[in-house]
Amino acid sequence: MSNPPFEVFWYQGSAPFAQKVLDAAAQGARRAQENWLAPLPERVKIYVYADAQSMQSALSTQGWIAGHASPAYGALYVTLPDTPSQTTEIRRLVPHELAHYLLYQQTGDSGYHNIPAWLNEGLASGVELSPNPDYAIALRQAADDGRLIPMRDLCHDFPNDASGALLAYAEAASFTQYLLQRYGRSTMHALITAYAEGLGCDAGAEYTLGEDLDHLTRAWQANSLHAGQWSQTFQDMLPWLLLLGGIVLSLVVGAWLVSPKT
Repeated sequence: MSNPPFEVFWYQGSAPFAQKVLDAAAQGARRAQENWLAPLPERVKIYVYADAQSMQSALSTQGWIAGHASPAYGALYVTLPDTPSQTTEIRRLVPHELAHYLLYQQTGDSGYHNIPAWLNEGLASGVELSPNPDYAIALRQAADDGRLIPMRDLCHDFPNDASGALLAYAEAASFTQYLLQRYGRSTMHALITAYAEGLGCDAGAEYTLGEDLDHLTRAWQANSLHAGQWSQTFQDMLPWLLLLGGIVLSLVVGAWLVSPKT
């Protein structure tokens, strides 16, 4: 089934299923354009596997990977089994892999491979129509336990184990979203260009954003993580604060009622 520039190939599922894949690709392309002025995609073939084993066997990918982009071949590969969460996975995986394709189209082969891993995956996560809810949980737990991965350590590779990769993806998504909200899509486009032209992980950030990666990381944690922790702490304490306020108010009113009147 096709809806230019997208064409989907599948062997299990109905026509409405394929239409959902096409719709998710079109929406993901629009979101990428909104987030970093991504180029309009050329012809993109989307191959849908019904189970993870089939895709992993065909592509020789790691066991926990459910999607893969091959920009050089103009193709996306996604695993979308027939489960209750299938629609959610369509809205997550298809835009995510499409973002990698668009970044490759924008930067070329050498430029694409020079983009830091945190930015590459952060941008891809940012266009997901149904973001992974486990990201927020992983971030909060890591922040509470002091286990956050330094962003410098996510410049080239992500951890190979599933739990470490989950945290890396969560950090990349949150950090990139923070940069997007702070600087805007034109600056994000300029940051991608700086990396594509060969600047290093820290040099590209300092050249485009005016701060090195360490300063940006601390600002992100202060504004996006610690602020969220205080908000959650306040929400947890709110019932007790209201109870305490009621007790204090009762004592004040009681004292006023029994005090001598002149």
